[in-house]
Amino acid sequence: MFATENLPLIVLRYRQVNLTCFHLAMLALMATRAVVTFRTGGTSHLLQVLFRDGSMYYIWILGLAMLNVVIMASLPDDYLPLLVFIHQAVHSVLSCRIILQLREQRKSKTRWQDNI
Repeated sequence: MFATENLPLIVLRYRQVNLTCFHLAMLALMATRAVVTFRTGGTSHLLQVLFRDGSMYYIWILGLAMLNVVIMASLPDDYLPLLVFIHQAVHSVLSCRIILQLREQRKSKTRWQDNI
């Protein structure tokens, strides 16, 4: 057995741990920025939607990333990519949800004027 045979599994584990740390840092930065913004008087509905949905996005993604790390540490190698595809799908769905909520918020606050 050569050391290079396990390289993809090692890379997958390393990537997942780094991704979990990245999501944790992004959640902390999002929460810090939200607190600072709302303390200084930022009451925009658009910011409220952005911070609410963004925080939920990072909480869900962080939870899945942590679950992936636990699965990678405790299950046999055959189960390593088990949640990787689910993680990617949830990432796409939640990202689209944020964009759609921001569009809906913008649309509800836009007032159209007729120039006729």
